[in-house]
Amino acid sequence: KGDAFDRTRGRIKALYQPTANFSALLGFAFDRNDGHTGGCRGTSPADGEISFDTCFEVRPATSRSYQYWANLKWDFGPVTLSYLPAYRTFTQSSSQDQNGPFNVPMSQVLSTPRDTFLTQELRLSSNGDGKLSWQGGLFQYWNSAHTENANRWTQGGALLFESSTRRDIQDYGVFGEAKYAFSDRTRLTVGARYDYTRVNTRLNYTTNLNFLCNTPGAGPLCPTTGGDPGTPESPLLVSVSENTNPSGLNKWNRVNYKVRLDHDLTPYNLVYAMVSTGFVPGDVTVSCSGFSCTVQSYDAETLTAFEVGSKNRFFGGRLQINADAFVYRYGGMITEVNPDPNNPVSNFTTTVPVNQWGVELESYLQVGPGGRLGLKYTHLDLRYGEKPAQFASEISWNTVGNAGSPNYNFIAPNTVNISYDQTFSLKGGSKVFARLDGTWTDKFRYFNPSNSTLNSAFIGPDILNYIYMNSGVVGNFSLNWTSADERFSVGTYVHNFTDRRWTFYDVRSLTPRTINATQTEPRTFGVLLSAHI
Repeated sequence: KGDAFDRTRGRIKALYQPTANFSALLGFAFDRNDGHTGGCRGTSPADGEISFDTCFEVRPATSRSYQYWANLKWDFGPVTLSYLPAYRTFTQSSSQDQNGPFNVPMSQVLSTPRDTFLTQELRLSSNGDGKLSWQGGLFQYWNSAHTENANRWTQGGALLFESSTRRDIQDYGVFGEAKYAFSDRTRLTVGARYDYTRVNTRLNYTTNLNFLCNTPGAGPLCPTTGGDPGTPESPLLVSVSENTNPSGLNKWNRVNYKVRLDHDLTPYNLVYAMVSTGFVPGDVTVSCSGFSCTVQSYDAETLTAFEVGSKNRFFGGRLQINADAFVYRYGGMITEVNPDPNNPVSNFTTTVPVNQWGVELESYLQVGPGGRLGLKYTHLDLRYGEKPAQFASEISWNTVGNAGSPNYNFIAPNTVNISYDQTFSLKGGSKVFARLDGTWTDKFRYFNPSNSTLNSAFIGPDILNYIYMNSGVVGNFSLNWTSADERFSVGTYVHNFTDRRWTFYDVRSLTPRTINATQTEPRTFGVLLSAHI
């Protein structure tokens, strides 16, 4: 029951075109999720052992999302004017029991009473098939969110801490892009965008000043002033409210660009090179420990990406081979660190320079009528640049997610995927589609934010034994029938038929041993039924 999940979603679109030069596409979508928290969770009482005897009460968890959007187009002959508005709302609420600081049970309530988004884009684009094509326009984005996080000791219900965060984001942009064909074989695309972004965050944090109520491990002993043990509230509270700096700390003026050159060596062989930039606005974060809070700001996350590649078809299109190499330079990757895994609110957010490079190779071979064989290889490498002082004091290694060995990475450095697809056409127009695939994942290191302080004395160096993942292969198979009008389909699948499972550890303490454990999906069988009415 703890994993029970119901999801209802729908989408509707309507096209209105009163004249040949004007059209209005209107849409509505909703997504309703009803799940649960709790149930039995895995712990590791000893090396190589996983126990699921730590069980919590099953509680509801819900989320709701509604979206309205439109695409209005006016064709004026040489140019087309488009207006694209969209409005979305999101709410969620969940409560769960869990092991809090030093394994003392606590109850947590998370909610998002409001999270609304509004985007608007006004675009003017050229028509025709000339050598020069272009588009430009204006963009506006607005988001207002309110989140709540309340934590109480399960026994007695006394407050441990709670926080209320309100965040408003406004973005105004102007963009333009042009594509010019020097010849039938060579094309150049150049684009630029300017954004003005403002982020305003307000946080209110309340902690219980009563010593025993605020001390990890003493939750069941938390005294109250009402004389009755377990009285939910204690009046000894401290409240800390923090607003972002109104002087402009959270304002950004940013110009991004893109340049791409494509060249056809032959009608079946393309090479390209591209450089582009992007950014995510920064913010402030408030990390609290005990009776005090510290306000820290982090800058915008910037990215400069370089990519070269080639797309090729051989033997009349039966064989396709694509290859690309890329380098991503993050001027600051937004990173969260939790210095004390036993203090859920000691985490802080910062931006850290990161350099990533990689290569991707993929090929597809048409095998007879309806058959296709695929092969894909990916290699990735991520390394920190110059680290901020506070981050460097917690993270001493240089490879992202690496804990001292160059052979283990935050993400697997090498992956290989092999797949085979086969489509069978039946009488009456219906089809059967079968797919078999397997993915080999290289050994890697699982990076849990609560395990950031790997060199902390209270955890110890033995934590390294719980973060290395060996390589393995996961295989999947699926078989689907689709009606001729594509309105109905029936399918079956087997996920992870190789039954390769990785175990991830969340180490809170080695002495005494407090280690939570989760495993990836086991061999799973399923049936899918679909109808479009």
